[in-house]
Amino acid sequence: GGSGADRLLGTTTVANTSSIDGGTGIDTVSATLINAGNAAVFKNFELLDLAGTANSGSLDVSQLVSSTVTGVVISGPSTGNYSLVNLIESTSGFNVNVTGSTPGSFLTLGFASASVSGSSDMLKYTFNNLAGTATDAGSITSQGIETIMISSGGLTTGNTLRIVDNAA
Repeated sequence: GGSGADRLLGTTTVANTSSIDGGTGIDTVSATLINAGNAAVFKNFELLDLAGTANSGSLDVSQLVSSTVTGVVISGPSTGNYSLVNLIESTSGFNVNVTGSTPGSFLTLGFASASVSGSSDMLKYTFNNLAGTATDAGSITSQGIETIMISSGGLTTGNTLRIVDNAA
């Protein structure tokens, strides 16, 4: 991918013999491209785009051994329940960037290190609305996150986010 912010999106099957390197910068890869058999071929990606994720889907982020996932992007429709497990929260928190609506969808963020008894776990929700349009992020569940920050993208009404967390 080289330097800068690169995006690898789509639904094509990626062989486990491939080598896909996002390079330097903040790079995004579609979660629909990744599975247990090919996760190790994705290198230097920081964001997972969740558009198109399907019913009862799950991704163990620890399988992305050559990437450090610091956030997710909700850029468009996905359906049903989708789970990301073994996420690592950095000292600056974990980012959820909302650029497209996915009403009715349910996302579960499972953190390997979040603790209900802790005090420093942080989720940052940022609405990056296209053309000032209200956006629906759906319902997002996490466990053990004490601090939740929400940036509305400049809109004072209309954005929707349903948060479920036992420590917030």
